[in-house]
Amino acid sequence: MIDIDIFRLSASRPEMLKQSTESIQKYLKYSGKIRYIFHEDILNEKASKQCIRYMKDNFEDGNNIIGVNDPPIGHGASLTWLLDHSRAQYILNWEDDQELIRELDLDPVIAIMEKYPDKINQISFHKRKVEFNHHGMEMREIEYDGYKIVTNPHWAYVPAVWRMSYIMPIWIRATASNHHWIQNASLKGIKVNDNVMRSAQWVLENTKTFYWGPYANGAYIKHLGSGQSLRTGDYKFNG
Repeated sequence: MIDIDIFRLSASRPEMLKQSTESIQKYLKYSGKIRYIFHEDILNEKASKQCIRYMKDNFEDGNNIIGVNDPPIGHGASLTWLLDHSRAQYILNWEDDQELIRELDLDPVIAIMEKYPDKINQISFHKRKVEFNHHGMEMREIEYDGYKIVTNPHWAYVPAVWRMSYIMPIWIRATASNHHWIQNASLKGIKVNDNVMRSAQWVLENTKTFYWGPYANGAYIKHLGSGQSLRTGDYKFNG
């Protein structure tokens, strides 16, 4: 089985990091070897020390990697640091405020990505029901070896498996907080502020990005940190 890296991107929110990590340990299934690469941006020293201690106590075994930046380098630069420290063919990106709410088996996900390298570059695990029509754009359901996936018009930053050979040559090493829009704008050939969604056919011919499961498939992810960020001053550490 293919080895994968799981990226844990964290910034001074120990309660969320713990809840998110415990959900991964409970529900994520994979037959191959997993290595964790953890990055902590220190926005609150006391809170970040708890995050770092928690990850060291649970995951530091000589194989996993832990990195820390003080002063913080921001979301985009943190992801770049994680990418620079991975040598895996596939990574699973997982931020500190994303909770897995039901069982997720990565074996078939990696299997179809391996078998169809020219068809699939990313498979994401959604935080809401997969819609047939999203903001006026029709999605398309595709089936590979009995597994259904639905076109996603964006390169996803919710938990998702990334094909590294696709994303690394075109990754933008930006430090801006809106890095996800910068990267998506580049992939779509648009201006950053133009939130353009591409057709299902365009996705199939270009980015090859998908949601896992068929139409109407329920959520895999609960977003714990909506409107709760130390970067914006909307979150208060109570430790």
